[in-house]
Amino acid sequence: MRLHRKKLSENRIDDLDATARIAFVPLLICLRLAVLLHRRRENLDATVHIREKNDAYVTTFPEGWLDDNPLTLASLTEEQAYLANIGVTLTVE
Repeated sequence: MRLHRKKLSENRIDDLDATARIAFVPLLICLRLAVLLHRRRENLDATVHIREKNDAYVTTFPEGWLDDNPLTLASLTEEQAYLANIGVTLTVE
């Protein structure tokens, strides 16, 4: 649970063997995005899709939703940098 928000670094998960890491990383991404999107403890008024594509993760929001929610967009941009620290690419559409 300690990796659910803020900075990530490779040394936090380098103890995991390859099999454990393959199972852990998608769960970590889902948890971190859930925390990020549940910012104000309100219902999210949009359907968000998350999928893995070519060893990257793609989040898709309804058209215009991120323009209407600039703080969430800023948090997602920050999250992209955090995940890059552990070799994960997050794309926001």
